[in-house]
Amino acid sequence: MPKPIKHLLVLSGLLSIGKSYTENLIVSGKLADLQPLDSIQNAKNWQSINPKAFLNDEVNQNFPEYVLFPYELTRLITRPGFDLLDFDKDPVLNIVNSASKVSVITLWAPIEIIRQRIQARKTIATKLSTFFKPNRREQAILALYRDKDMLNTLYKTWDRRWAGIQNARVYFWDVSDESPQNISKNTFQDKLA
Repeated sequence: MPKPIKHLLVLSGLLSIGKSYTENLIVSGKLADLQPLDSIQNAKNWQSINPKAFLNDEVNQNFPEYVLFPYELTRLITRPGFDLLDFDKDPVLNIVNSASKVSVITLWAPIEIIRQRIQARKTIATKLSTFFKPNRREQAILALYRDKDMLNTLYKTWDRRWAGIQNARVYFWDVSDESPQNISKNTFQDKLA
């Protein structure tokens, strides 16, 4: 029988919002003063598990005690058999069932900043290859980023997904600049308006 995860930290956000950067800050202990990390004694003991790796049976049998789980909110956008908002049907989120405690951090930044980050990635990709053309998934994500109402629906659906899970608490971080900041749920909702 697999050992349960003591604390699962789901780090969620849109493509290019800064999940990897924020993940590195968490693992290095540089964000220990932000909620929920400020109340965790072993905040430096996080081990990251990629959502794709979670589906591997071997990983399922050997969870570390403190799991950092980056989750891209647009993960389902072009997956056959899924709708963009089908978070409850995404098998990688079953990792929640293996955790005693779950903290969900939803990253937010203005869409203009996310577009700038995408453009910076494109510039790097273009320099590395002679030809850059977004694939079907990237095109769908770029179209989503132009639809403010759908983006708001995506964020609200994600937030509601956690409402019925007793061992889960949701936090919101503004990652507009290099220093992530806690924001309240009300502030987060105001930013969506």
